[in-house]
Formats: sequence, structure tokens, C-alpha cells
Amino acid sequence: MARSSRLVSFVFAAAIAAFAGGGCALDGVNPSPGNGDGGVDVNGEADLVCSATLATSGSLTPPGTPPAADAGCIPTGEWTVNVTVADMGDCTDVPINAAYHFTVTELPDEAGYDYTWDDDPANTNVDMKITQGGPGDCEANFAMFSDDGTQYILLKPHERDLVLEGQGDYELWSKSQL
Repeated sequence: MARSSRLVSFVFAAAIAAFAGGGCALDGVNPSPGNGDGGVDVNGEADLVCSATLATSGSLTPPGTPPAADAGCIPTGEWTVNVTVADMGDCTDVPINAAYHFTVTELPDEAGYDYTWDDDPANTNVDMKITQGGPGDCEANFAMFSDDGTQYILLKPHERDLVLEGQGDYELWSKSQL
């Protein structure tokens, strides 16, 4: 019994340590840009001008017949992510779109997925990934920078039964973060 108790304590301690480590990247999607030291560069100049919290809602429209609820995460289709400002934070203006549109298509031979930001398909400052979040759920991370690299939007909707909800972040930087 003592051995089992030690194992549970170790697993619990490891979980707490992992949780306390802060935000993590999702297959390359950075939860926040910057230089990793709280938005202050090596010369002590603050790069982060302001940040705000976003709320997401919307829908996933799959191609063809919708998948069964117990089929797991099937992210293919058109993602319509509606966005509102939940908290202005320290920003006086949060220039976001009311909705963002993404299309996810499956690559041939189960080689993964192709992601397209339909609103600006030529933008190369976008990082997108969708993963399994739970039984039947998909969790998305759509990260976008402005052309000059000073505005960053991260949308984190999750899908259940083709309905989206979640949160996001807006950040304005005094220098390009690209």
C-alpha cells in the first residue's frame, strides 16, 4: 500500500509541476509572442503596449454528413469563429474582426490536415492547429500576426456538437514580434 501511495504522490506532484509551468505551445502555436521575459527586451524597454481578453463563439460546418458525436475530433469543414472583447485589459482600442473564417481539409492518405485562413489566405503570419480535446471535442488554436508583426490575435475555440465557444487574446507590441 505504501508503494502505491508513493506512486500516486509522484504522479500528483508531476502533474502540479507541469501545471505550474505556465502556458504551453500547442504543436508550435505560441500562446503568447515576445521574447519570453514578460515583454521586456534586454535593454529594459517594454515591448508589450497592451493586452486584452477575447471571447469566442461560432460553429463548425463539416462537409457532407456531420460526424457522429462519439466519433472523436473530426475538424474538417468551415470554422466560423465569432469574436468579442471580454475584457479590454489595458488597451484603449482592440481592432478585431467580428468573425474569422477557417477551412480545414484532410490531406490524402491520412497525412494530416491543411488549414486555410479564408479571410486572408495569403497571410504567412498565421499558425493553426486543432487537436482532440475530449470525447468528441476539437480544440483549436488560430494565431495571427498583423503584417508588421505588432498585433497578435490568438483564438482558442473548442467545438462540441459543431458549436464553438472559448476565449482568446489580443496583444499590441511596440516592435515586431516576427
